[in-house]
Amino acid sequence: MSDPHAHKDDQSLSPHKEHANLPRGYRILAGHPSIPEYLALRRQAGGLSPKTAIQAEKAMGGSWYAAYIVSTKANPDATQHLNESQADLMNRNEGETAVAMARVIGDGGWYFHIIDFAVLPKHQRKGLGQALMADILNRIRKEAPPGAYVNLIANDKGQALYGKFGFKEPVGDLGMELRMEYPEGAGPDDEKIPRVDETRAG
Repeated sequence: MSDPHAHKDDQSLSPHKEHANLPRGYRILAGHPSIPEYLALRRQAGGLSPKTAIQAEKAMGGSWYAAYIVSTKANPDATQHLNESQADLMNRNEGETAVAMARVIGDGGWYFHIIDFAVLPKHQRKGLGQALMADILNRIRKEAPPGAYVNLIANDKGQALYGKFGFKEPVGDLGMELRMEYPEGAGPDDEKIPRVDETRAG
């Protein structure tokens, strides 16, 4: 069960975390993995629900920022860690495989929500999650105006990692969610979808 939104203010981002090194055989790139890799990471990393290719394509189009880590076993001498400006210019090498990812959605002004944080099981406990988080927070620190609000949903496994970067449970707040489920064969505009009585809801 997910915990309430963990959050932090940009003034407390830990500066010494922004250059977290990756072990040999990995590198981090700005952008998204391929759609098949994205779907596989969500299925295999644990804790994330499966999605469709259509959902993945739309989701990627709505990212404020995204980064992913590839295994460079096909090219073991590749640079271990790149900052954002370098990563944007690097082409992915043939044979590299996406093994971790994370992305940010938000308004670019003050609200930033970290989602799709995933590391394949066989690549966990190698510092990949820490490198991804450092990369994301560094980008927010670099581009967001002062006062940025950064939050995420943390499971039990993620709490320790996120806590290292200053995330904490909000006091007095409770996360809420609504999942939009449609009857089989229906879409968002279908008349079979129950509607909210706006006169009562307002």
